[in-house]
Amino acid sequence: MNKILLPTDYSESSLMAIEYASKLFDDHACEFHIIHAYRLSRSGLAIMRKQYTETREYRKSESAAREDMRKMLLELKKKYEADPHIYRGFVTAQSLTDGIRQSVLELQGDLIVMATTGASGLKEVFLGSNAVKVINRMKDCPVLLVPAGYSFVPVRKILFVNDFRRNFEAEEVLALASMARMTTSSIALLYINDGNEFTSNQKKNREELLRLLEGIPVEEQQMPMDKFLSDIIEDYTASGEVNMLAMIKNKHSNLDKLLREPVVKKVAFHSRIPFLVMPEVV
Repeated sequence: MNKILLPTDYSESSLMAIEYASKLFDDHACEFHIIHAYRLSRSGLAIMRKQYTETREYRKSESAAREDMRKMLLELKKKYEADPHIYRGFVTAQSLTDGIRQSVLELQGDLIVMATTGASGLKEVFLGSNAVKVINRMKDCPVLLVPAGYSFVPVRKILFVNDFRRNFEAEEVLALASMARMTTSSIALLYINDGNEFTSNQKKNREELLRLLEGIPVEEQQMPMDKFLSDIIEDYTASGEVNMLAMIKNKHSNLDKLLREPVVKKVAFHSRIPFLVMPEVV
């Protein structure tokens, strides 16, 4: 992981996510690309984008965004001058998700690190609407979501929730394996048991996953599906034994189930720890 993308709206939670990334990668040389997507109101005379970008409002907003980014980069370089990190800035008038998507493609980003809530202050919304949009749009870059107000804790154990119902591609678990090796942490492989024995296909997929994680300490656990998945994860992480949660995002994954649980459960579930979301390989 050499190119880390860090979206920011300059809110306290997004700044803490940047701080978390700086401490997480610590003495690992990498590039931090700070991304800010600024919103502008369109006038009735500027419906077409070309017209809009020529307006005084656009030029003024773009100039202010660039100046804010310049100040932020100076502060970051001063604050983390002892770290082997390169800080660069990127401002865009696109939506946050489009801006991040463009950055991933242009910079060949390895990981997106962002806060689960932003300036809106909607602390009770599961993950945060921006975070959900980003993980749904990012098809080829993993996303690390940092809970608002989370103070850095060294990663010693990563919780990986899976049901082994589909085969694993090496690229899908690359971020998980890289994170575990970088932090010298172990992986707690959690299977949510629906009461049935593993099928032959699940056994094969489990063996393949263990092969892909070879060299990394792995401990396997099973828990019954006796309540909402969000509650199971919240109870497990409440012990403080794990410092990061990881899942693969695909149409029939546990994460997809989590996102489709009743709204009251989404609101009740607050990830206590950073959440690594890895896209599937299709």
